[in-house]
Amino acid sequence: MLAVTKWEPPAECATDSATLLRLASAFLLSVGEHSVALPLCERALALDESLGQRDEEKDTEKDAERDAEIGFDLITLAQIHRDRGAPERARPLAERALGLHESCLAADSPGIATDLATLARIRHLLGDHQAAVPLAERALRIDEAAYGPDDPYVSFDLMALAGVHLDLDDHAVALPLISRALRIREAAYAPDHLYIGYALLPKARAVHALGDPAAAALARRGALILDARLGTSHPKTRDAFALAERLQEGGRCHERGERSAAAPAHERDVAAPVPGSGPSRAPGR
Repeated sequence: MLAVTKWEPPAECATDSATLLRLASAFLLSVGEHSVALPLCERALALDESLGQRDEEKDTEKDAERDAEIGFDLITLAQIHRDRGAPERARPLAERALGLHESCLAADSPGIATDLATLARIRHLLGDHQAAVPLAERALRIDEAAYGPDDPYVSFDLMALAGVHLDLDDHAVALPLISRALRIREAAYAPDHLYIGYALLPKARAVHALGDPAAAALARRGALILDARLGTSHPKTRDAFALAERLQEGGRCHERGERSAAAPAHERDVAAPVPGSGPSRAPGR
C-alpha cells in the first residue's frame, strides 16, 4: 500500500488511494502502531476532501458517497487520536463523522454504529460517562440487528458500553457485557489476538471489584498477549503488567488479612461484607 500511494495520485485514482490509505491506517491502529497510522489517515482525509473541491457540477448521489467516505476517514482519525491519549482532539472528529453519516446513510447503518461506539468511548474518556451510555447502547442495537448477536463488531459495542459502566463503578453491569464480548472474540480470533487481550484486562478489573480471586490471572493473561503483540516497552503493555501486579498483591493482602482476622464463630458478630463482593453504584462519577 505504501508503495502504490507514495506519490500524489492522478485524479482518476484519488478515491482508491484514499481508501487504501484509510484501510492501512485502520490496520495499523488495530496492531497499536498509532504514530504510523496517523499521517496515512490524514492523507486519506485530505484526498477525499480535495475531491469535493475539484468537482464543478452538483451531483447529489456523488456528494453523498463522498460525504460517507470523508466520515469514514474522520472516524478512523478520531480512533487514532483517542488511542494516542488525545480524546479532546478526537471528539470533534467523531462528532463530525456522525453528523455526515446521519445525513447520508440509513439510520440503522453499521457505519453509524461505529461512529456512536467511538464517540461513546471518547465521551467517557473525557469524563462524560452519562452521555456515553445512550451512544453505546444505540450502537449495540444497530450492530446486533445488522450482524446478529455473536458478530465481532458487536463485541466492540459491548466493550464500549462496559467501559462506561466500569468508570461508573457499575461492575455488576459491566461484567456480563465484557464476558459476552470475550466469548465472541474467543470464537472469532486466535487465542493470543490483541482484541482478546483488550477484553481480558477490563474483565480482570470487574471481577476484582466483585471479589473474584481469578482477577490477577485474567490480567496476567491479558498482559502476556499485549507483551507478545505490542512489545514490552509499549505503554499499554506496561499498564497491563502493572494492573496484574496490583491485583496479585491485593489478593495476597486480602488472604493475609483473612488469616489474621480469623476467629471462632461464636466470638464474631454478623460478618461484615467482604470489600468488593457486590456492585458499587456511583451516580454520575
